[in-house]
Amino acid sequence: MAQTIPITIPYGSNKLTVEIPVKNYQATALPAEPLCTVADAAAAIEQALQAPYGTSRLSQLVKEGCKIAIIISDYTRPTPSDVILGPVLSELAANGIKEEDITIVVACGLHEPSSENSLKTMLGEAILSRYKVVNHNADDLENLVFVGTTSTGIPVTINRLVAEADVRISVGSIDPHRFAGWSGGAKNVLPGVAARETVNAHHILLRNPATRMGVTAGNPFREQLEEAAALARLDFIINVVLSRGREIAHVVAGDAVEAHRAGVEYAQQRIAVQVARQADVVIASPGGAPRDREFWQTEGKGLGPISTVVKDGGIVIMAAQCLGGIGNEEFAHYLRTMDVVEMEQALIKGPFSMALAKAYEFAKLAQRVQVWLITEGLTAVAFTKIPVKVFSSLEQAVEQALEQNPAASILAVPNAAGVVLKIAVS
Repeated sequence: MAQTIPITIPYGSNKLTVEIPVKNYQATALPAEPLCTVADAAAAIEQALQAPYGTSRLSQLVKEGCKIAIIISDYTRPTPSDVILGPVLSELAANGIKEEDITIVVACGLHEPSSENSLKTMLGEAILSRYKVVNHNADDLENLVFVGTTSTGIPVTINRLVAEADVRISVGSIDPHRFAGWSGGAKNVLPGVAARETVNAHHILLRNPATRMGVTAGNPFREQLEEAAALARLDFIINVVLSRGREIAHVVAGDAVEAHRAGVEYAQQRIAVQVARQADVVIASPGGAPRDREFWQTEGKGLGPISTVVKDGGIVIMAAQCLGGIGNEEFAHYLRTMDVVEMEQALIKGPFSMALAKAYEFAKLAQRVQVWLITEGLTAVAFTKIPVKVFSSLEQAVEQALEQNPAASILAVPNAAGVVLKIAVS
């Protein structure tokens, strides 16, 4: 009987396992030095608040009567906002800030608003019942305020509650990002609480070759969102680096750039993964829920990161539950109605659309490699003009891949959103 190696990858809140023949197994892309969970999350957050990077302590930035806007990640991010907010709200209260002077703004960007159930999961009943919580709406023109223009001409219009606050605080997490290099820092401002026009003007930069995963220096996508945050007068951030189990491994606080870079340095040292060579087949996941709730996130957090490690003509087997479907109607429209050539022509003709750009990136990948999805929430009908196969089980997809290429090398990437993959230089 042929020897096999089990591969296990996240899928929603569960896991999928498949046996791979030893002769086909290349590797599993896991960090050599995994992130370890802190013993006491509250203590780690309080310690970071007491020693901020590049700015005064939060207690010195606020005073009684100040209006505070706290920007938090939306339902698509694994940020443990409830855990982080505990010490933050306590520090604000200790310095005379009343509950009614605090507004928590959910950084939805162009995503759907976080539902009541999602907000309960993100914040808990205690915070929801005591504080005003508002979903940002990128199209609510009456509640958007222009705050300036970046050096490259991006008009920055943001949520009124954020713009008109006396102090602005952002709570987020730092993990690899396909275009910004890393998430966190200023990203809760742009795209988080920005107008659609601002998001689209900024996201034109995703086509710039200098925008790369894991890279901040010289990355125009990152530089421009940080200029936007400066125009919005983002005062203070609290960002966490999460372990593989989605628990806090490290906390940074302070200036939106300096604190962010300190968090990036910590994460970079621990989650960069060297891959010996491109594989014939890549079995991957965005990391399970909430990353795989919608295809909008799966494209960016799952398919984007692993695109460089699969050979031309190879197979990507992406396991993503996608119970929320595609997750963006405009994105869904392009996936159903346009092929890669039509998308490229539409991008050239303009105006720019982030949804179109994401659809185009996916269509280009599906033209270069075979994209196979393991999912419950989608069928092939969602990709009418793009060659995508949908399977009901991981075992079925692997079996078919090995029938197609019995000698295929198989690389597993269980958490594509949580690693920076680098091909080893020979």
